Amino acid sequence: MFFKNALFCLGQRRISTINKYMKNNGGRPRKSGPTSSTAARLLTSHTTSTTTTTTRPSPSLTVTECIRQNQHQREELAAAYQVLQHFGLSEGIHNHLSTRAPARNGTGEVMLVFPFGLHWSEVTASSLVGVDLEDDSIVEGSGQPEATAISIHCEVHRALLQTGSSMNSVFHVHPPYVSALSCLKDPTLRMIHQTSTMFFKDVAYDTAYDGLANTSSEGARIAKQMGGKSILLMGNHGILVTGKSVACAFNSTFYLERAAMVQILAMSSGEELVELDDETSSVTHKALMNTFLQDSKLYFEAMKRVIKNKKPPNFTE
Repeated sequence: MFFKNALFCLGQRRISTINKYMKNNGGRPRKSGPTSSTAARLLTSHTTSTTTTTTRPSPSLTVTECIRQNQHQREELAAAYQVLQHFGLSEGIHNHLSTRAPARNGTGEVMLVFPFGLHWSEVTASSLVGVDLEDDSIVEGSGQPEATAISIHCEVHRALLQTGSSMNSVFHVHPPYVSALSCLKDPTLRMIHQTSTMFFKDVAYDTAYDGLANTSSEGARIAKQMGGKSILLMGNHGILVTGKSVACAFNSTFYLERAAMVQILAMSSGEELVELDDETSSVTHKALMNTFLQDSKLYFEAMKRVIKNKKPPNFTE
């Protein structure tokens, strides 16, 4: 039943894509691109889902409202780049943060991400590009994202849409302490501190690093490795964090790095770690999650004020 439903939904997506390109290209069928079929990719990832559900913007949204929401998401994501840069959690012009937003033209949704070559402190709302998740083409803005940004983020967002996940933002970064943890033979985030319990049973692990993630097949594999968790610790690499909003993804990224820092520092003492039992970890986790959405918003807004006070604000440009 799953494959029957999946093939029907994917067939509808293919028809929609062809119609869109024929309209945009004066009735000419789209040329074949370098990327593999979206339908084939979706059939090979997250196959435990029984239906194909998306979180596309409501057809009732006006173009004006789509433009407003698109701009809001652009400002949020640009701020996230600058805030994480403020904490030293970027890596030159590499790594990438993305979120989904209604397309400016009122048709469907785009994935926003920064074009390769910008320093994170330079990223503004207007510099972000919009990627069509149907075919990975750039439909808003100018510039080209890094190849790994397309292969990882597009596949993860597609998987999130397919499974009906509420996660809307995807951050891929190489923070120092969590990256150090990823280099250990056992990279498990241990429940040794209150902050660690924020991630109790919500971290998946991928220890099969074999080079740059610059192909759609590797992106699909990474998406599948998440297994329903909101965070993927990527062995010998870094982390992939998903969130219901840009603020939530930022909050998780920041505190995951803090939890990893505590663990690495504690391990460096050479003393035996004192780990919390599952019951204590679970109770603490639930308590922290009760206010996670509010805390994420408040902290992110506070950090935006810090950035504004630090220099002339430009993430709304």
